[in-house]
Amino acid sequence: MPRPRTIPDAQIFAAVIDLIREGGASAVTFKDVQKRAGLAPASLVQRYGSRDGMIDAALGAAFTALEEATQKTITAAPNTRDGARKILFDLSEGHGGPGDLAVLHLDFTRPPLHARISAWRATIEAALAERLGSEHEAARVFTQWQGVLLWSEIPSRTPVRELLAALVSD
Repeated sequence: MPRPRTIPDAQIFAAVIDLIREGGASAVTFKDVQKRAGLAPASLVQRYGSRDGMIDAALGAAFTALEEATQKTITAAPNTRDGARKILFDLSEGHGGPGDLAVLHLDFTRPPLHARISAWRATIEAALAERLGSEHEAARVFTQWQGVLLWSEIPSRTPVRELLAALVSD
């Protein structure tokens, strides 16, 4: 019978995500995760197989949180233009939103997430199209929204909330 895990995956994933937020995936090392989460590098290797395996697991967990938040947000948003705005605002809250969207942007190039990213985009665009009445407008709004979030980490004269509000105009 294996020993119970004294340090849960969620604690390790939080350390990995913090490191990604601070310096990108290249900043994640077993030694730095050990310092933050308290689990020896050998134990991290045993648990995740490799540094990339640990990063993929952390990003996968963050993406799962984002998918769950997305479903809740879509369900709660009215089927109106204001509902489209609500979806964008709720998923963008704090610039990272649920599942830490800003951190996930840093590593959207990781192959294990490609299919999930495509499905998530399709889900958002379908919800926006239902509320905006146009697949074309939904695709435009989604793309612009993602651009706003990507650039939101760089100081701007225009607040992010104001930029988001302009995406879905009446």
